[in-house]
Amino acid sequence: EASRMLCSISGTVAKEPVVSKKTGHIFEKKLIVKVIKDTGLCPVTNEILDVDDLVEVQGGNTQVSRPESACSVPGLLTLLQNEWDSVVLELYQTRKSLQETRQELSHALYQQDAATRVIARLMREREEYRKRLESSGKKSSVQERDDEGAGEHPQKKARMALDASVIEAMTKASKALSVKRKDRKISDTVASMEDIEKLESQGAFPVHATRKGGILSVAVCPDRSLVATAGADSTVHIVDTANISAGIVLKGHDKRVTDVQYVTKSGKWLSCSGDGTVRLWQDTQSSYNCQAVIEHGHVVQSKSSKKAKPAEVVSVQVHPTDDYFFSAAGDGSWCMFDLERQERLVRVGVDEAEPPSAYSAAALHPDGLIYCTGSEQADIKIWEARNQKPVASFVDHSGAIKSISFSENGYYMASAAEDGVKVWDLRKLKSIQSLEPKGTSATCVSFDYSGQFLAVGGAGVSVYGVKTGWSVLKQISDFPKKGVHSVAWGSDAKELFVGASDHNLRVFSCVM
Repeated sequence: EASRMLCSISGTVAKEPVVSKKTGHIFEKKLIVKVIKDTGLCPVTNEILDVDDLVEVQGGNTQVSRPESACSVPGLLTLLQNEWDSVVLELYQTRKSLQETRQELSHALYQQDAATRVIARLMREREEYRKRLESSGKKSSVQERDDEGAGEHPQKKARMALDASVIEAMTKASKALSVKRKDRKISDTVASMEDIEKLESQGAFPVHATRKGGILSVAVCPDRSLVATAGADSTVHIVDTANISAGIVLKGHDKRVTDVQYVTKSGKWLSCSGDGTVRLWQDTQSSYNCQAVIEHGHVVQSKSSKKAKPAEVVSVQVHPTDDYFFSAAGDGSWCMFDLERQERLVRVGVDEAEPPSAYSAAALHPDGLIYCTGSEQADIKIWEARNQKPVASFVDHSGAIKSISFSENGYYMASAAEDGVKVWDLRKLKSIQSLEPKGTSATCVSFDYSGQFLAVGGAGVSVYGVKTGWSVLKQISDFPKKGVHSVAWGSDAKELFVGASDHNLRVFSCVM
């Protein structure tokens, strides 16, 4: 019957029905012919279909009556409304499908871009490893030639770039510390200004040999209540704050020890000396053993003889990750080392067009991305540690730089020199305060961990309040004629350790 001749495409009664010999489906002739011309396939089964495969079907003359709902105006309106609703619903579903497809495409493109970046990074690392492998066989001979010529031209040493993984670790640590610093609140246990005014001597403890020039550096480990002192007698002394009289002596350096620092993660100590080396000391419960002797790498020509001698290492600084450390030497060079492998990662000299500046002090920013050096020529340079490029220079001092200290807030830096102390705002890159401690000449500076107090050593010790307009909160005198060499704060700024020009470690406390 004609009522059964429904087109498989339109779903309506076919006026000119044809049937496919291959599939048996019935179509409206005009529609199927157009589809075949466009695609050459059956729209239902997707099989190959030709016009010759169609057979016309003779239907009856019976007229299909309209449905009752289409015989009146309200019925027609209802049919049109239903048709409209169907069209709108189909449009909504189409748009929804389009949005989902776009999202899938966006994710696919993002993943493809990320994969491309990873591949590019791996290719760069592969090339770096290849270059290292190719140069590893020549490394020893090249190092010998560099060391031989460093006495005359230390600045001609080719500078190596830091590995991408090292830069990534430094950047990651800096971001984490910066976020932590913004959320950090000063503990209620930190000493107040009234407490600082009550600082009193707890005694002077002889820890180094007499007649050797005194204590040149003091470092504190608050977590373990330990204090380390670096002496001109070429030794390092580690004492417990509860019993300073009894301590452990670390021997190994051939000349005076200029600086000492604690490595928090491993519980080790680093010391540097005039013999041109940095030593790594490992805790063995009852004592400390020298785990490694690391050469800074430069030699200088002696004035009294033609022989070359190692340049004095004046500073050693531990990176916040505890995986790297920095050293600066008196020949105007600084280095960065891998602490675990005791391997030098980079060495930075000076520009060939300028005479070398003998470094006399150095410090590392709390974030670990800024390294600061001070020279005997009274200039201070700020370096970007990741690319070893100078980013700022301060020349306001008129005397040799003796000490540099960064505030834990990351904004302030203090420098001690023969003409006094200057406080620098790193955001503005300029001096915001000049301090003249007792005796005018300053030898050492140190911010406490809270960043509220600045201790300055010279002929005596002065403590300044950061939040009180850099006013003097406490002055301490009664030191040897040659004055103070180093100062270090204890836990919560309740203790102050002072290394002077004699062999005694002096302790001042506001806790009675």
